[in-house]
Amino acid sequence: MSYPVIPLRSFKYYKEKKTLQLSTEPYGAPGEFFVQSEKTGRVVHFVPDLDNMLENEFYDGLAYAYKPAAGEEDCRVIRAFLINE
Repeated sequence: MSYPVIPLRSFKYYKEKKTLQLSTEPYGAPGEFFVQSEKTGRVVHFVPDLDNMLENEFYDGLAYAYKPAAGEEDCRVIRAFLINE
């Protein structure tokens, strides 16, 4: 199974929270995805953040939380959200 590669420019970046946010409209809610920086070329793998989802009662199905995969923690983003809009 292949997962989408989403350009970093597609996300809204919240510097103070170190989070990314994007509507589910173009990609749905994939099990995992990759984010690619056009500036550096780096590709970061994101996986579901089940701990965050459980703490927030799965955001009542309105959002999906992802975190950088193991080994990707140095990407300076702690969480990415895909929001149903």
